[in-house]
Amino acid sequence: MLSIVAKSYRGLVTTFAVALATLYCNVFTVNAHALQLARTANHYYVKPKFEMPSTTGNPPYYDVLGQRYYVKNTSQGYIEEGIASWYGTDFHGKTTSSGEIYNMYAMTAAHKELPIPCYARVTNLENGQNIIVKINDRGPFHSNRIIDLSYSAAVKLGMITKGTTKVSVTALPPFQTLTGLKQFDTPPMKHLYMQLGAFSQQSNAQSYAQRLEKVLNKPVSIFKTIKEFTTFYHVKIGPFANLEEAERFNHKVTQAGLNTGLYIYL
Repeated sequence: MLSIVAKSYRGLVTTFAVALATLYCNVFTVNAHALQLARTANHYYVKPKFEMPSTTGNPPYYDVLGQRYYVKNTSQGYIEEGIASWYGTDFHGKTTSSGEIYNMYAMTAAHKELPIPCYARVTNLENGQNIIVKINDRGPFHSNRIIDLSYSAAVKLGMITKGTTKVSVTALPPFQTLTGLKQFDTPPMKHLYMQLGAFSQQSNAQSYAQRLEKVLNKPVSIFKTIKEFTTFYHVKIGPFANLEEAERFNHKVTQAGLNTGLYIYL
């Protein structure tokens, strides 16, 4: 009798182990397949373009989980540093706040307050990688996060395994505005610069500026700022006539093996 029970128990354990192994293999296969699709998807380069504001995704304000969020009238001048996260399969194929269908393999993102759709450059401050995304959804609704990236965007930014990372988000022209349809290549009375580094020591900033001038064949400026009793020396080039000119120099910077620049209006 005990022998029969033991055999039955061993059979049950074996069946469970096989089922668990099969489930693990299936999950791993799906994840590996999704990762491969994200890496090979032809959506890595997004070119900002003018689009009409969403008629469903831009209320003056909205409430989520007891918190009220106010939608900005324009994306112009928006620059912020904070934590980025990403969302994937659970939302794939579902409708976004803008009315578009969420595609986890497209280079898109969600933001709580920017008018949608709009475009932004997202730079991973931990590894220097950067991407351009179309913001067409709302979220993430966590107090310590500023942007939610699509699956492909997270893969390209090198944060898919970690889940979150510190980023800089800069809105790109043509800017979205909810108070009129006129779009600007650059903000009025301001000039477009590209910041390539920030140093606490002036001598380090000067050395880096001299290196950049040799690579780019363009004058480099150093701006001194004081934040929370700490002095920083920001290395910038510009001003640029438009975003296209800035992108050309950004490409030169990347080819030279230097950190990608951040766009700033001064």
